[in-house]
Amino acid sequence: MPLRRSHPKSHHGCDQCKRRRVKCDEQQPACKNCVTRIQNCHYQSSARIKWASAPASGHASGSGSPGAINRHAQLQTENNFMPLNAMKSLYRVALDVPRLSLGCEGVRLIDNWFKSTIYTVTIDEASLRVVNIVTRDAAKAHDFLLHGMIALSAFQFAVQGAMPLRATHVRNANQHLDYALEKFRPVVGDINATNATAIITFSSLITIICFASGRTQPRDVTFAPVDELLQVFGLSKNWFIVLLEAGKHLNLASFIDGMHRPDPVQFPLFPGKTALDRLEELIIANGASNVASEKDSYKAAIHLLRLVLHKVHIDKSNPTVVMEWGRKVPGEYFHLIKNRCPLALVIFAHYSVALHYCNNIWWLKGWGRRVLLSVWHNLHPCWRSSIVWPMETVGIE
Repeated sequence: MPLRRSHPKSHHGCDQCKRRRVKCDEQQPACKNCVTRIQNCHYQSSARIKWASAPASGHASGSGSPGAINRHAQLQTENNFMPLNAMKSLYRVALDVPRLSLGCEGVRLIDNWFKSTIYTVTIDEASLRVVNIVTRDAAKAHDFLLHGMIALSAFQFAVQGAMPLRATHVRNANQHLDYALEKFRPVVGDINATNATAIITFSSLITIICFASGRTQPRDVTFAPVDELLQVFGLSKNWFIVLLEAGKHLNLASFIDGMHRPDPVQFPLFPGKTALDRLEELIIANGASNVASEKDSYKAAIHLLRLVLHKVHIDKSNPTVVMEWGRKVPGEYFHLIKNRCPLALVIFAHYSVALHYCNNIWWLKGWGRRVLLSVWHNLHPCWRSSIVWPMETVGIE
């Protein structure tokens, strides 16, 4: 029997090629092998930014307090999740990564950042001026920020550009994102006055990149879209940890205090208020089957959802509002979602409406529908009557 020819490993190949153990060209939305065999081509979700359990406390130095930062581990959240480059070891600190050449395409992507992309990550003129100055100056000194900007710009081309070029733009985006993450790891453990601004900006940028990357994934009704969104929320929590640490080196005390301001208890009428009232009644009706901590998590999630739906109904151009919910919701609630607890998924379905309201933002467009379909298909039929309002609002029959 002739020996099988060896070939380079395909780290990000589709599920079908991995199952057949053949080389995948990693083209999206469908690789050449799947097109030739006339079969559905599906990739694992979140190929570039992945989650892993936090290491044991003995593996990393530091204070051990929530949000402690050290040179060898990523920032931990209360969920014990952390963002990782999917194909790299947790403790590897790549200090010798060769510089990634920009070339003509890189220059074009930087130009697109300042002409277009930057206007989609800010919410007002004041923020735009700040981000413009920060990215223009800090990116010159910090490679991780520069290549993070280029990655998001490339994802914008992939999402909004011509379909034949999508695979090329996605490949460029992932290449720059890999490089940015490699350069970011050793720096995040040593936040100081010279890099604090760049680190805060990059940490915020990563959450947006995760949304943008999700838009280049094949559409499916598995649990993948929900998992991807949970990853974004974990990144959002990590951003806040970075903000607290970096804020020690910058004049951000008043800004951080404002983020800690208590949320209002009462809200005026807004679309969905009646639906959320029914959710609270559902918690009471299922009280016997839920432990006290679960009920508290559900109540907190619904209360914060009232705030988010109220805000996003007033201003649909403010993307920070939809991420605010994921940052503030108790960690236990996310564990309930990962365990596919029906009531947790029902609440999550209502959150998808907030995402749907932000469809005018390119990196959020379609996320509400994508997440809601995922929840509906993974929810037991007896619970589907509880998500009628989200289904009608998003326009799913």
